[in-house]
Amino acid sequence: MGAPAQPSAAAAPQPAPAAMATPAITPPPMPASGPAVRTGRVVVQLGAVTSEEAARAEWAKLQAKLPELAGRQPQITRVDRGDQPPLWRIRATNMPDAGTARALCESARGKSLPCAVIGG
Repeated sequence: MGAPAQPSAAAAPQPAPAAMATPAITPPPMPASGPAVRTGRVVVQLGAVTSEEAARAEWAKLQAKLPELAGRQPQITRVDRGDQPPLWRIRATNMPDAGTARALCESARGKSLPCAVIGG
């Protein structure tokens, strides 16, 4: 007798392995408070003076008058004004949101201090 019979290539096709079920991906739910608020883009301008030294001194005075500034770092920026002497802006940065910035300005104005919300 000869060698055992080999299955022929034309034999019945084998069933394909069962496709693995892919679990549905569900996005996380949105917070109930509404859309996300961008943070760190709102600043509060508290004044502008004629020198960097005066700006740093003014920041120290503002911190004593406005407890809301505790722990915040100032942003003191030179502003060139063409033919006029430069000014130094005094700003509080990284406000958590526009509402906090507005509340800070309300407090400042209540103490007869200048204040403007920038951004948000």
